[in-house]
Amino acid sequence: MSVQVIPWNTLKYLIGEVMYGGRVIDDYDRRIVNTYMDEYMGDFLFDAFQPFHFYCDDTVDYYVPEDGPKEAYQANTHLRIRRR
Repeated sequence: MSVQVIPWNTLKYLIGEVMYGGRVIDDYDRRIVNTYMDEYMGDFLFDAFQPFHFYCDDTVDYYVPEDGPKEAYQANTHLRIRRR
């Protein structure tokens, strides 16, 4: 079985430069977009030893779900919302 590698640099370029490129008007904007690309795109998203959470507070924990069938993910989506 071959290991599939996610081309993060290519994805960062496509999203940061191509999709948002017309909205980036100066070096400061480009720096912000590149920072977001580095913060939210990388192999660290799938690190089993240090799970990545896009957002987490007392009521919501937004993270990348474990690999499995779509039905299991859909059935447990409500469990990701914490009750106060």
